[in-house]
Amino acid sequence: MRPAYAGEDRDLDSPAPVDRARPARLADRVALAAVVLFALVGIGSPLLGVTVLANTDLLVAKHPYAAAGLSTGHVENRIANDIVASGLPNTALFGEELKAGRLTAWNPYVGGGSALGAVPNWAVLSPLTLPWYVLPSAVAPAYVKLLEIVVAVGGTYLFLRRLGLGRAAGWLGGLAFASSGFMISWTNWPQTRVAAFIPVVFWAAERVATQRRIRDGALLAAALAAMLFGGFPALTGYTVLTAGGYLLVRAVARGRAVGPILAGAGALVGAVALSAIQLVPFAAAMGHVKLSYRGQGGEDHLAPTGLLTSWAPWSLGDANHFALGGRDNVVESLAYVGAAGLVLFLLAVALPGPARAFLPRGVWTYLVAATAGWALLVYAGGPPLALLQKLPVLFADNFVGRARGVLGFLVAVLVAVGFEIVLRARGAGRPVVGRARHWAAAVGATGLVGLGLTVVAGWRVVAEPDSPASARGFVVQVALGLLVLGGTAVAVVVLLRPDLAGGRAGPRADDAGQRRRVLLSVAAVVVPMLVLAQALVTVHSYWPRVDRDSWFPRTDVHRFLAANLGHERFAASDDGMYAGADSAAKLRSLTGETFFEQRFAETVRGVPGELFATTLLRLPPTPDLVGSPVLDRLAVRYFVTAPWDQPFGAERVATGDGSSVLLRPGDRVTIPLGVRGPIRAVAVTTRAWVPAATRIEVSVRDARGTELARGSRGGLKIKGGIPAYVAVPGDHIPAGTPLTAVITVTGDPVLVAGADGRPALSTVAAAPDGLEVAYAGNSVVWRRTTALPRFRWASEVYVAGDAESRMSALRDATPRPDRVILDRPPALTPEGRPATITVTEDGTDDLAARVEAQGAGFLVVADALQHGWAATIDGEPADLLPADHGLVAIPVPPGTHTIRLEYRMPLHNAGAWISGTTLTLLLGIALGTLRRRRSPASPPRLDS
Repeated sequence: MRPAYAGEDRDLDSPAPVDRARPARLADRVALAAVVLFALVGIGSPLLGVTVLANTDLLVAKHPYAAAGLSTGHVENRIANDIVASGLPNTALFGEELKAGRLTAWNPYVGGGSALGAVPNWAVLSPLTLPWYVLPSAVAPAYVKLLEIVVAVGGTYLFLRRLGLGRAAGWLGGLAFASSGFMISWTNWPQTRVAAFIPVVFWAAERVATQRRIRDGALLAAALAAMLFGGFPALTGYTVLTAGGYLLVRAVARGRAVGPILAGAGALVGAVALSAIQLVPFAAAMGHVKLSYRGQGGEDHLAPTGLLTSWAPWSLGDANHFALGGRDNVVESLAYVGAAGLVLFLLAVALPGPARAFLPRGVWTYLVAATAGWALLVYAGGPPLALLQKLPVLFADNFVGRARGVLGFLVAVLVAVGFEIVLRARGAGRPVVGRARHWAAAVGATGLVGLGLTVVAGWRVVAEPDSPASARGFVVQVALGLLVLGGTAVAVVVLLRPDLAGGRAGPRADDAGQRRRVLLSVAAVVVPMLVLAQALVTVHSYWPRVDRDSWFPRTDVHRFLAANLGHERFAASDDGMYAGADSAAKLRSLTGETFFEQRFAETVRGVPGELFATTLLRLPPTPDLVGSPVLDRLAVRYFVTAPWDQPFGAERVATGDGSSVLLRPGDRVTIPLGVRGPIRAVAVTTRAWVPAATRIEVSVRDARGTELARGSRGGLKIKGGIPAYVAVPGDHIPAGTPLTAVITVTGDPVLVAGADGRPALSTVAAAPDGLEVAYAGNSVVWRRTTALPRFRWASEVYVAGDAESRMSALRDATPRPDRVILDRPPALTPEGRPATITVTEDGTDDLAARVEAQGAGFLVVADALQHGWAATIDGEPADLLPADHGLVAIPVPPGTHTIRLEYRMPLHNAGAWISGTTLTLLLGIALGTLRRRRSPASPPRLDS
């Protein structure tokens, strides 16, 4: 017969009392202190605003930031690109606009524009995003993480207390989840803002299953809505599946299944309704974006070798040198539980009898079964995963490795159960292990075999000749993990077998008893401290703490573009500008990371080269690409390249005569150039690599010594034996002008190839390619003189009914600037006459222009506005036609007119009404609950 403390028949909010033995009381305080220390010490200086909890060291490691001297010299995590390219800039843009009193539904600054506040992709309505709206942007990520820890730990604690666990186990379980691999590795992505609410969902589900009250269903709906607002629906879906199964098991175990199950289904409907303000536009918008890369197969799972990181977190290398390649990077694969947590987890699995003695009926079985099921899907895949992928959306279009968030929570709960078992052992009549010796031995043996296999597999991965991880690091990390495993095992044995702590009958029995109590107290403290210590070591090796000056700084290149870009856009090579970070500077760029509208992406694909990497658009700096007429149609006025990218134009390489010349800092060396007239770059050929801090400056002058153009370049990526070009904005120099170059070096001396006792200078002269060097600074900005305006007038129509014909017309080497390509014949016939366009508004959600048209024609806007946008002419609705395949055009009659385009979130009004009604209902339930708390009457139940 099980003791009454089992807990499955409790209907009160407060947990059952537990034995308050001294070690347990001490463990309560230590476990709570461990949580506080993990939050404050783990995040550290970013909470004070001294540093930034963001990977902006990755940003400033590239040009133009690095050339401006902003590089930190070290990048903690090179694969966290999309945090810097999309997550942080989008959230910062929404936050800054909100502080200015504007709700921003659309981000026009990346690609052709994409939904921002209208959809949950960036978690702007997540409760955990609040710090972005009240704190400086550079400080906000640290407090978002702090809120995540509070919610994750608090939710886990509440859930575990409802299951009958003591305070210490509750806090330790919360710490185990907050420091789990998913919560560590996905920091600064919206994913952790979603995962933080997983424990709250389980807590609310337990309340629904046991209390069956309307307010508990409302709590579950609110928790699920918070996850949906977090913008990572796959993890919410995995949570719904797992928590739904839990609710079913608990309801059946209590013999009242129908009411709780219906309540759970109603809570899910309520959550969808509450978040409809974003979910409805999301469903509409995602039907038109480029998602062709998301398909999954049974082989798409994580490598089992990654399980080694569950207790030896950096054994397979750090974020930049992770031994598992491809999709199995450290963000996807870190399985961290902690060596101490692993011991407690195995203990909970090995001792079902003691666990069931305090857990409600069915909980232990479900937790173990769900953990095993998810582990098999995530790490083995195969036919079961392939079968699930035949279902629509959840498994078919989402990588199952993201279910590590749910798996991490299940493991954390079992970690807490294991700790509760050892803390209760003192009150048992005989040693706990003796009750399930064979079961414990079997699971323990399995655990040892598993540890051995993961070590062997990990060693094989690291021992590969081209492995990025080091064998020494592997040995050190495994040894540290084994040390924590051993220390935890000793502490657990002492707590499970208090008779081993010493002491016998006799005169010194009291002293022996005191020593035993001290030893038990120490053991109860050691376990949470070991969990904390390894967790802090793990996060300090991963969470960024970067110089605050690295937070999206403005360089000379940004200032040039801000002053000259106007209403047009620019594009950049991969090293010229950091793709996607331009939202923070409010510079309109073609390149970047976003959910590209499908037809706009197809238009971009008309540019030569392989451009897209999932949601990231990169452009190689090749002459064919930069001169593409498709870029003209996309209003790409400027193209930015890195200082070491090959300059465009007519190259003339000077090989020299085999001699060398030493350029000393401060010397000014004047050399006649072998070309006359327009010039774009001058180069010396160095004999060896050049330190990054060294700069080579070039001043181009005419015969009278008047400076005509100037440029400079740092030593980064200057290799010996090839020309090191320094771009100069000399396209304006008249043809035939004799030129000289004055070369100056700062920093270290530079040894270069010589000719006739002077440096041999290579040059790049201007060419008839539609390009000009507009600015030569920490990156090189090229003006594309053939680019069409982003707002342009078309007085001629070319109709192409299929995509291939439209794209063929767009690739025309001599595009007609006054011609627009339409899908079908328009109702308005253009009259072939010009018009004057004045852009009057060019913001985020609203565009406006005044058109003075001498005849009928079309206003063409080179943005991705085909879905969710509406046009008016003089306040009256107007047609918004697909144009140039991925752009839009508005038919305009003769005369002077005001044309407005407004972003209207698809079905936004319907979503807003649904969300508003649901929120009102939930608030009514909350107010009713408060009134009933003041009244002695019992609250209504869901199944009454």
